[in-house]
Amino acid sequence: MKKRYYTLLLMALPLYSDMLISPLEVMSSTFKTKTVAQDSVILTPAEAKAVETTAKAEIGSKIVKVFKASNGGKIVGYGVLLNRKVRSKNSVILYTISPSAELKGAEVVAFNEPPEYMASAKWLSQLNNIPAAKIDESTKKIPTITGA
Repeated sequence: MKKRYYTLLLMALPLYSDMLISPLEVMSSTFKTKTVAQDSVILTPAEAKAVETTAKAEIGSKIVKVFKASNGGKIVGYGVLLNRKVRSKNSVILYTISPSAELKGAEVVAFNEPPEYMASAKWLSQLNNIPAAKIDESTKKIPTITGA
């Protein structure tokens, strides 16, 4: 019985090893509140197309995990969780956004590739506090990451 328990435990460890931080923790920390609601949103084809046009990138899935941070009933921020393939495995990033549509930052919440392929905290900090009107201009100045 004890041997089976340890075998099950060892099999389960890799399932959780990729989670670096909870999206709820990131939302609470970024927006200084403990009240965070989460929901899944299914985009219509028209909404998906509009997002892809605005973002100038494919979204991959029409199902989006959205978080809302509130304080005293007032929404103080949003989070959008996106799943992307890095090389051969997935990475999950939470983008935090203010009510005024300012990109507050990006946090890697799960990463399945070797750690050396993960964006550094310094690189991610370039995504902090970018107003919506300056996203295109600001992100063009950020050097890309490559494995070459």
